[in-house]
Amino acid sequence: MGKAWRTVNKVSDKAVFRELVPLNSLSDEHFMEISKHIVVEDVSAGRYLFGEGDHDNRSVYLLDGKVNFVDASGRVTGVVNARTDPARYPLANQQPRLVSARVASRSIIATIDSTLLDVLLTFDQTSASKTVNVGVQAELDVLLTRFKLYVHNARRLEEACDDARQARMELEGDMEKLKTRFARPLSLK
Repeated sequence: MGKAWRTVNKVSDKAVFRELVPLNSLSDEHFMEISKHIVVEDVSAGRYLFGEGDHDNRSVYLLDGKVNFVDASGRVTGVVNARTDPARYPLANQQPRLVSARVASRSIIATIDSTLLDVLLTFDQTSASKTVNVGVQAELDVLLTRFKLYVHNARRLEEACDDARQARMELEGDMEKLKTRFARPLSLK
């Protein structure tokens, strides 16, 4: 694993992502494309990355830290540590999820939309074939374009949801201040 894992804090260091499976099998062009869509996040211990039964269409990679797999009864059934061979693969990648994943220590994760990854892998496999069907290639181009639009719109929606959550928290804070202010007894002097 070497140097790439030591520089995981540098999100711009694409070598970290190049070691992940199956990203390591993408062509340079498609690797650069998917790199634009990788979301890297610093996560606190105790946070759940996904729950048992979830169908979230994400490939989640552990870049730094430790993650426990937890069954429905809360029992730890497995552990993945960063910088190990299992960490090169998406965590419990079956959909729907067979287990929950809980961060055991502060960690850095990377998430990728599985549909985009599948499209790019399929595109590479089709392109590598000597007998490329022009119709299939055109369909893949259309799918890739549609998916890029989907990802763009999903990010805009996520940003709008974040803005709405922030506005709600501010409003709740303002309401608490008003409750406190008007909860005082009135003096009749």
